[in-house]
Amino acid sequence: MNKIDRQILIMLQKNARIANSEIAKQLNKAPSAIFERIKKLEKNGSILGYQARINPESVGMNLVAFVSIQIEAGNWMDACGEEFSAIKGVEEVHEVVGTYSYLLKIRVERMEDLVKLIKTKIGAIPEVKGTSTTMVSHSIKSDCPIDIDLDDENKGDKE
Repeated sequence: MNKIDRQILIMLQKNARIANSEIAKQLNKAPSAIFERIKKLEKNGSILGYQARINPESVGMNLVAFVSIQIEAGNWMDACGEEFSAIKGVEEVHEVVGTYSYLLKIRVERMEDLVKLIKTKIGAIPEVKGTSTTMVSHSIKSDCPIDIDLDDENKGDKE
């Protein structure tokens, strides 16, 4: 991936609806060349998809919690990760190192929904040994684009 590809990724992270022609104009390249580069970035998995960012409060999803999960096996199990991922309200699932095996980011409407989710969904998974929940009081930063370094020579730049 060269510097131009990384510049394209930075622009798309800022605005996924930016026109190819606008990217081409900013990078002083032909729109057809930009189109081909974007298709290549999609095909090689650098671009995973495009989505609208929704204000969670506008749809009543006001409560955010992080739930750390211990499992009986002592470490990760693919089946557990898949089960956690399938639970409505679970936004992120991470395998972690330390006291716990998984860290889940959960977003729900009310405290009652969180309690029910932990008791009836997470707690119903036989391998779950224990949980610890941290409630979010206020999110300061939750939009986390990838910080792409344009000047890193170790990235395989080839102009």
